[in-house]
Amino acid sequence: MTLSTPKMIDDAMTALADPDTPVEDRAAVYGLLYEIQRRIHRALGTYLRHQSTPKTELTEHLIRNGEELGPLYVVWESFDVAWPVNDPANWDDAGVQEQLEIFRQVSADYIRHVPDHLEIDTAALGAGLVDNDPVARQLHTECKDRGWRTEGGRRAALKVREVKP
Repeated sequence: MTLSTPKMIDDAMTALADPDTPVEDRAAVYGLLYEIQRRIHRALGTYLRHQSTPKTELTEHLIRNGEELGPLYVVWESFDVAWPVNDPANWDDAGVQEQLEIFRQVSADYIRHVPDHLEIDTAALGAGLVDNDPVARQLHTECKDRGWRTEGGRRAALKVREVKP
């Protein structure tokens, strides 16, 4: 099955992004698209917790059957992430600071110097992971292995691949 965005929605999105569209028209288009989005979220049960919704049912089906359906797929996302390496207790820990200095030699983009100590730049590291940077991946793995990054667990999240026209 090939999915395509309905022409009306494509036209609305084009008009919204076009700075030459009068602001009154852009406001109306924004309102229309927002209402469509709200109805979609309501139909999917996106913001409902602790009950079965179409979104949770699709996620469970994909997990149970280990498959993808069209553009839908499941990823496992971490929650309750903490970075103990950046805690004040490690600012004076010579061992941690020494290791960070060593890692900084090969991954300077992901370790920042804050007056008097080094710490992991978690935002930059996250961006590096999104960009699939091998240095970011290795540093992330090291941080997890050393207990410098912890997480409360992982949960399934339903994702949709962008459909190209």
